[in-house]
Amino acid sequence: MTPERSTSEGAWRDATDPAGVALVATPECTALTTLVNTEIAPSGTGRPWRAFVVDGHVRELELPGFTGHTVPECLGQLGHVHRIDLSEGRLKELPASIGCCTQLVELELDGNELTDLPSGLQALANLQSLHLDRNAFARWPDVVARLSALTVLSCYRNRLRSIPAQITRLGSLRHLNLGANKLTRCPASIGNLTRLRTLILAQNRIAEIPDEIGHLDELEMLDLGHNRIVQLPASIGTLTSLSRFLYLHNNALTELPETLINLGQLPYLNVSGNRLSALPARIGELCGLRELRASHNALETLPESIGALQHLREMHLEGNRITALPATISTLRHLRTLNMRDNYLSDLPSGLDNLTELAHVDLRGNRFRELPPTLASLPQLRRLDVRWNKLRQPAPWIKRLEDRGCAVLR
Repeated sequence: MTPERSTSEGAWRDATDPAGVALVATPECTALTTLVNTEIAPSGTGRPWRAFVVDGHVRELELPGFTGHTVPECLGQLGHVHRIDLSEGRLKELPASIGCCTQLVELELDGNELTDLPSGLQALANLQSLHLDRNAFARWPDVVARLSALTVLSCYRNRLRSIPAQITRLGSLRHLNLGANKLTRCPASIGNLTRLRTLILAQNRIAEIPDEIGHLDELEMLDLGHNRIVQLPASIGTLTSLSRFLYLHNNALTELPETLINLGQLPYLNVSGNRLSALPARIGELCGLRELRASHNALETLPESIGALQHLREMHLEGNRITALPATISTLRHLRTLNMRDNYLSDLPSGLDNLTELAHVDLRGNRFRELPPTLASLPQLRRLDVRWNKLRQPAPWIKRLEDRGCAVLR
């Protein structure tokens, strides 16, 4: 056979081809042949079964779509394997022998039917990455807390109802994903995972975030969206390493803590789908912000300081009660998208023509009777949507916009 890829160190081999595996007759390759030489066959994931073999040792094993309820015990004979992918199958349990794969660094078990993990897994002292997404875990597997080398733990879309206190033993964790479970609370012990850089708790039933979250001073991304959170602790303002995203959308927040303005590195803030009546008065101090999403709240005005967001590229404020935009909006010289759909606007501030990079403007469903002519002066405007207003008559400059290639929906 011809391997997919070969290097001076090893080659990928078709794990279902006895001739290919037999090219290197070692105990590990014999075990691999035994492993796949059963009545079990791939379930049609479209991905091949393959192994990366180096000097007769299986270093990586990919068996996606394993249709059996478990894997043969001979898996444990792969003593040099660094990565195993058993995702997208029908596994209900793992063999105890997996604990013999002591050099294992990454284990991918997404998309199976697992409800627990064997205690022998604790022997995997080198395991750094464990993926358990889309299984059937209703309780936290006890053995996970003993995997002290873990840096990545993902247990997205399971049935977990709580986060155990033992999670604090995982002091090396960098990325933790517990989204789309049935969690009702975030324990204070989460604050002990001080090396976390990514924390995803979205799509749960969490109503309160503990003050201790402020201890996660290396956190770069925090996703708390689609929960039932009513109030954020002021300590969220100490997460000054947030430099990727802060998702707070679809909760029950009525206000944001003023300490939020301390997150000067934050480029993306999403607070849409809450009950906010105002944004922080000093929001302009979020000097790194490039995208602001605060749609579907109860905002009536915007703070004057919003004009200080000099790096802002997109502002989405759809579905609020805003009657007027502050004059300072004309200083957002890098703004490219302005979404004000379904508000109460009847005019726009002068100086809008300063927004020389503005390309997309959505004014649908407002209270305009006439469109301000400054819109015609926006040199980069590519799409203007003014449908569902009660315009007296088409503005004479609309034709000029269309002639230069701007799509005007009216």
